[in-house]
Amino acid sequence: MVIVAMVIAVAGTLAYFGLQSPQTSPMPTGASQPIGGTPAAKPAASDAASPAAASGRPADPRVVSEIISAVDAYQSDGEHEKARVALAAAVQTYPTDQPLRIRLARVLGMVARHEEAHEQYEKAIAIGPRTAQVEFEAGTMANAAGLVQRSLEHYAAAQALDATNADYPLFLAQIQRKLGQIEAAKASLALSGKLRPDTPTVWASLAEIALEENKASVARQYIAKARALDPRSDSWRMIEARALNRLGKPADALATLDGVSTPEQSNRSVARLKGESLGMLGRVKDAAEMFAAAADARPDDAELALDAATWLERAGDVARALPYATRATMLGNKTAADLQRRLKGSP
Repeated sequence: MVIVAMVIAVAGTLAYFGLQSPQTSPMPTGASQPIGGTPAAKPAASDAASPAAASGRPADPRVVSEIISAVDAYQSDGEHEKARVALAAAVQTYPTDQPLRIRLARVLGMVARHEEAHEQYEKAIAIGPRTAQVEFEAGTMANAAGLVQRSLEHYAAAQALDATNADYPLFLAQIQRKLGQIEAAKASLALSGKLRPDTPTVWASLAEIALEENKASVARQYIAKARALDPRSDSWRMIEARALNRLGKPADALATLDGVSTPEQSNRSVARLKGESLGMLGRVKDAAEMFAAAADARPDDAELALDAATWLERAGDVARALPYATRATMLGNKTAADLQRRLKGSP
């Protein structure tokens, strides 16, 4: 789940900050629509104290336009905190203006104040109108704030409000997986795939679920679809390699991993997959050399250093194993300390 979740997190951030345009496709006949509710938020104390809040008077569009122009200028200069302060003042004066609330929520998200951002989204939704896009953004922010259940509700609401957008069931599926709702996640992914079949993340997610269910052959079929759509993805290569190892094809897994981009060859996850394949082939010395090279490329990675020490010991090269065990120990890995002591006592 980790690989696809990371890809989804990046995609969600891009969509949240408006770097991706929502893509829509016709809703397939008979597709189900999950329903998610969003309770109305109570106004904050500062909002209730505002004269505008008491009167419910709408903001003057010209004033709002001037505020937004000032915020745009701040943000273009990278002064997100000034933008936040300006918007915070604006929503106190015009607490029932939804666009100002939404803009404040986005700025808060940009300065990593995720819980506050989500609170502003809740208030914006309570003000109305309730749109799929705002629910989607609220779901992304709730997830960033660690409010997983609330994220689920927002994404489900977004899907219910716009059943044609393939992103909504795709993101909903990742939260359902987090919550252990695997069958629901598979249904959401199937729906997303019907809406937009050329999305590799859908098929990669289904492949990961299949691997979790020990259905390696099914996983390979799904990941083949993902790789056909995005053949250069290192993440999809790793999922395919896992499936191939499960199917008892370590040589094919190694060939797949050889195509991983050079900077990622020393990535711990890639190295461990290659180590698994080499171990299955009985190539212990090759695995030890591979881990040593990966650990040298990432000298601050304690776990890679421990892996190198472990495999070098397994290959019978205690003299080379000891420095890696020592490095891992110095980097704070407690398991490495036991290995270091054992290696020191070896003849």
